[in-house]
Amino acid sequence: MSTVTNDHIRSNLHRELVESGKRDQLVELLRARLIESGWRDELKTYTKEKIQAREKMPSVDEAHPRSQPPRTV
Repeated sequence: MSTVTNDHIRSNLHRELVESGKRDQLVELLRARLIESGWRDELKTYTKEKIQAREKMPSVDEAHPRSQPPRTV
């Protein structure tokens, strides 16, 4: 399937979910299931451990290098 077709299908599906109100229901269901499964707490713990393992807090640029604008010569 081409990218254009995938984008079109995704766009149509998103529009229909928003119009019907089902998107908000799906988002809330997903959020509830992630909390119930402990995934959210596991992610918090993992993130805290990674940060504490560093000697210093990372800067925004270190944490997300693509946040810097491209360098021009």
